[in-house]
Amino acid sequence: MADTTKNDIINIMRTKSVGMLTTVGADGGLYSHPMDTQEVTDDGDIYLVVDKDTEQGQWLKDGPQVNMAYSDAGSWLSVAGTIRFLEGAERDAKLEQLWDDSMSNYFSGKDDPNLGVVIIESESAQFWGHKDGRAAALFDLVKTRVTGQKSNDDSATVEL
Repeated sequence: MADTTKNDIINIMRTKSVGMLTTVGADGGLYSHPMDTQEVTDDGDIYLVVDKDTEQGQWLKDGPQVNMAYSDAGSWLSVAGTIRFLEGAERDAKLEQLWDDSMSNYFSGKDDPNLGVVIIESESAQFWGHKDGRAAALFDLVKTRVTGQKSNDDSATVEL
């Protein structure tokens, strides 16, 4: 079923505050970390704030191919892309827009030299499930069990 659109994907991403960011480690292995999604653009690009001096931060610099995955009861979304660190005035302006006092739990402030602002320039997304959320997934599950009708699950790959 390919009725899931780019706008559907972006709306789903905007309803998720935390996703799992998968990076390629120095040993070539894949490593996933929970990350707060700071912003999703109209093009499906994702802004994140990261600690540049961690192992993960180094991996992002060395191997910018990433995947951001989101899940909810009855649906899963996987977004593939390339990460880019913002620098200079672009970084400062975006950080001013994104900064939230809760970030002080991880950084010593907006001027923390370890604070990196990155954008995942999304290339494609794969979606499985119900784009209308948990209630639709639950309703469809019950309807399928009771009536024996085929599920209304959707599965789609969307270029972003």
